[in-house]
Amino acid sequence: MNMAYSFDKQLNRGLVHSTKWSNSKLDEDLAPQDGYIAMSMADSEYEVPEFILNDIKDRLDHKILGYDDIDESVYEAVVDWLLQRHNWKIKKEWLIFCPGVLAGIGGAIEALSSIGDNIVVNTPSYPPFKKIITGNNRNFVANALKYVDHRYKFDYESFEKYIADSSLFLLCNPHNPTGRSWTREELNTIIEICDKYKVPVIADEIHSDIIYSGSTFVPFLDLSQTSREIGVSLISASKTFNIAGLKTAVLIVPNQEKRDKITERLRKNHTHKCNTLGVIATKSAFKKGEKWTDELVTYLEGNRDFAIDYIHSSLPGVKCVKPEATFLLWIDFSSSGYKNDHLMKIFVENAGVIPTSGSEFGREGEGFIRLNIACSRAQLEKALKRIKQAFRSI
Repeated sequence: MNMAYSFDKQLNRGLVHSTKWSNSKLDEDLAPQDGYIAMSMADSEYEVPEFILNDIKDRLDHKILGYDDIDESVYEAVVDWLLQRHNWKIKKEWLIFCPGVLAGIGGAIEALSSIGDNIVVNTPSYPPFKKIITGNNRNFVANALKYVDHRYKFDYESFEKYIADSSLFLLCNPHNPTGRSWTREELNTIIEICDKYKVPVIADEIHSDIIYSGSTFVPFLDLSQTSREIGVSLISASKTFNIAGLKTAVLIVPNQEKRDKITERLRKNHTHKCNTLGVIATKSAFKKGEKWTDELVTYLEGNRDFAIDYIHSSLPGVKCVKPEATFLLWIDFSSSGYKNDHLMKIFVENAGVIPTSGSEFGREGEGFIRLNIACSRAQLEKALKRIKQAFRSI
């Protein structure tokens, strides 16, 4: 396939104090001669597309970066993107801009629950979910997903037991770290259970644009009138277009009462204003990024397939959970018998590759490693060769 955009370039991100690449905890004396390869934090190694950079430059030419309002064209860009990308029709009145998905989740948690309430999360789970729940003095309730034949499924029986005694469900759709893109049938069952106990749902849908062949993203709010009454969704251009540092996201809240409560809470927390350049970048991404996103997903799917084939052929007993979405590969090393601290030692000290330890995602992550594959194919192959050599030399 001939592509208009290239994802093969490799930049030195240590020069700009990248969090992923500037890990002060690492001992540089132990690093390989050509340095560590960072494959942990979920941003990508791809250049922001030129059309976004050009729109940011145009805004900078004004030479004043004061407080700005969000104009109608930005709301329209979000509405149009969701319609063309996911056939999801929303109303612009439903939109609330905020400085990042986690800021929006925090505001929604405060608005829709009370101190001491239980909030259910499927585990293994994205680590900041627990931090933001407990940090707001709520109780994190882990509902473990079923792991069957290297694929994850909902455990509806335990889910209903926990929901019956909880005030919120925090859903990750698609799911980080397992890469599941939940089906219509799965989500409808969740809606039925949550509606039965009058429990609102906050759906983090930040990875929704990165969906691979044979899978479909099903927007939680697009399932039914009930889902729109009980649900709140969050999206951002940050993962797809590599603009996480610009701190801009969108809450989608069809229910007027919930929307008013969340808006009030964000204002009280002073988290209702966005980065000016983040808003510019979001509008640009959603207005001009269709072809770029298509090519990104094609490239990432190639990386996914390459990595899985390489790992399965090079590391006997190690199994990858094949992601249906996201650029994150969840790898099952449990057959090795190693605990996560030892796995991380092998990765970092022996291979010079920095992944994310599965233990960060809860006890269900023990024996797993999460690897970010949003990089050039050359860097991915280099990292996998190092990992292969490290495990073979033990």
